Amino acid sequence: MTVHFDPCTAVAAPVTRRRDRGRRAHLAGCAAEERVMEEYRARGLRVAARRWRGGGGEIDLVMKDEERLIFVEVKAARDFDTAARSLGAAQMRRIRTAA
Repeated sequence: MTVHFDPCTAVAAPVTRRRDRGRRAHLAGCAAEERVMEEYRARGLRVAARRWRGGGGEIDLVMKDEERLIFVEVKAARDFDTAARSLGAAQMRRIRTAA
């Protein structure tokens, strides 16, 4: 049997102001991943993995269609441009390496 740990539903440690801020950011990221995942599903893709971790790092979502794997980095932001600007060259290299 395979057990999948979902960090989006894990119970947090006792609350401090810093931990609370981090927890809110974490939950916002999880919610953004969920919305993006549902958008891809609506387009007919299947979830191959969520928060997949390999030697190069973590991939937020790995989606699959009939012939391809699609590696998705999710950024929670006001709009697409803001999210795209927050993805730097080093992070893009890490994602390519992990993929």
